[in-house]
Amino acid sequence: MNLFRNVVFIAAIAGLVAGVVLACVQAYATVPLILKAEVYEQAGGGHHHDHAAPAAANSNAMSAAAPAPAEATAAAEDEGWAPADGFERFAFSVLANIVTGIGFGLILV
Repeated sequence: MNLFRNVVFIAAIAGLVAGVVLACVQAYATVPLILKAEVYEQAGGGHHHDHAAPAAANSNAMSAAAPAPAEATAAAEDEGWAPADGFERFAFSVLANIVTGIGFGLILV
């Protein structure tokens, strides 16, 4: 039993170290790219599609009677929960990376 405990402990420590390294690399390489992409995402740029326009005449009466599922949910689409920018977002990313590293380390053992 002592051997099993030691193996799991070492795998967890290695996963913790790997998770911290991954979080540092992610903060340096990936986060700036994500922040630049969010500028474009929140700008709403480009062009506007009019989804409320009346449908063209169609020989299929069923398609004209009921709106498509994508059109029905587009108006009610919600952004959902997202962590606040700054420390909260960074902390959740670090936590996820550490848990992933520990899990991967335990799988390898």
